[in-house]
Amino acid sequence: MIVSANCAEKEPVINDDKEEQANVAFHFLKLISDNQLDLNRDTAISRHCSPKRRKELETRLKRLHDNEFSDTDTLTLEAQSTDSHFASVLIRLENSVNPLNTRIYRIALLRRGDRWIPAPMLGSFSNTGYGYGIEAERSVKKLEAWMSQQKIARETKYIQETESKIKSKIIKIEQDD
Repeated sequence: MIVSANCAEKEPVINDDKEEQANVAFHFLKLISDNQLDLNRDTAISRHCSPKRRKELETRLKRLHDNEFSDTDTLTLEAQSTDSHFASVLIRLENSVNPLNTRIYRIALLRRGDRWIPAPMLGSFSNTGYGYGIEAERSVKKLEAWMSQQKIARETKYIQETESKIKSKIIKIEQDD
């Protein structure tokens, strides 16, 4: 797996906080890819999360490891958004073998002390015990909606661009014959 620091944004602004968020998100996906993620050690999982729910999360992450990653993948920072003690990082996964299989991964992060820590489930702050204050709920809902909307829009854009490139290459091959 190759990790790239390229950003899809025209002029990305990366300050120390944003850089740390991106690094944590890349590291989180790398741990999943390598099947080395430990929910307790590597995520912001709540200590109140039941053993049954932990097992469900581990099963999801194992399925992700088994089905979504390969050695020819390239990960690229796509976008970031921060709201208070919560952040969202979008990472684009591209596979050189199958360019139509571009995916956007949504990493939810929580600020704990002086560190950013990933939530245990992609695209969600669930199972973290982030608190139930009005401001926390507002931030979480805003960022989860942003991640979902951006994932769909960006994956659609990349697939359409790739299909167009493939069609152009086919037309050029046919014309050359």
